[in-house]
Amino acid sequence: MLTRLMSIFPRRREKQLIRAAEDGQLALVEELLQAGGNPNAKSDDEFTVLMWAAARGHIEVIKSLLESGAEPNARTRKGRTAEDIAVQEGHESIAALLNEHGALADPQESGITVHNTP
Repeated sequence: MLTRLMSIFPRRREKQLIRAAEDGQLALVEELLQAGGNPNAKSDDEFTVLMWAAARGHIEVIKSLLESGAEPNARTRKGRTAEDIAVQEGHESIAALLNEHGALADPQESGITVHNTP
């Protein structure tokens, strides 16, 4: 049933995934990802799912997102990455994990931008 609902309401699905990642709800994040959730979805304020998890310090959620294809070098229009946000919030272990998964020290080097999906 969740899969059927997710195909009907893609934007609602993304918002639910973002909220679950922000709240550290690992089981729900994994369920939504398995049902086709976009690990690179962006909220209205340009934060990716990974950025929200990094801001809140949810390392297990971040591991799951990375395993599901979340892009560690995605950035906001201002050039902020999940690693930048983790450092700003004092989550050094998360910044190190993101770095291990290919996060670039200088986000301008990546040339990657993740866009909202309609």
